[in-house]
Amino acid sequence: MNQTNNEAICSACNVSSGWITRAATIKKRFGAVSVVDRGVMLPHCGACGDWSIEAKALEVVEIKAAVAAIRDTVGGLNGEGMKVVRKILGLTQAQFAKLVGYEAAENISRLESGDREYPRAIQLAALFYLEAGVRGEIDLHLLSDEMKQTGAAPALPHDARLEVTKERAA
Repeated sequence: MNQTNNEAICSACNVSSGWITRAATIKKRFGAVSVVDRGVMLPHCGACGDWSIEAKALEVVEIKAAVAAIRDTVGGLNGEGMKVVRKILGLTQAQFAKLVGYEAAENISRLESGDREYPRAIQLAALFYLEAGVRGEIDLHLLSDEMKQTGAAPALPHDARLEVTKERAA
């Protein structure tokens, strides 16, 4: 969709016609896992039916798809799928390694190049940050920058309503 004289021109058919907001289907792949979101409300061209999505809205869809892929996939994601998740987080292999507690980027490189399942603990760590981004607790755009400056993963806000204790065995 291009804007000219305050009119929206469809980039597919080059016609300035009425735009209709309705649900679109967006599919995102994470290696062998696909996530289909059928509930994204987007403007569709009244002439050809093509739709348009702004970059920020697409990022939100990708983050939600990554959350669903990790949380709802039995057995989890393989290296190719987690590479997509890492890129959605905006992290290099070295930064992602630090985020999940590995010493070196080579560990992430080996996991991403193989077809075996990523360790579930790493998937859950990525899920933790993705969900914090969806909730607005951290800005995923700044995650990479903050890690460059501090060399460590940012602390997430603590929920003061939660108290975790471990009881001693009797």
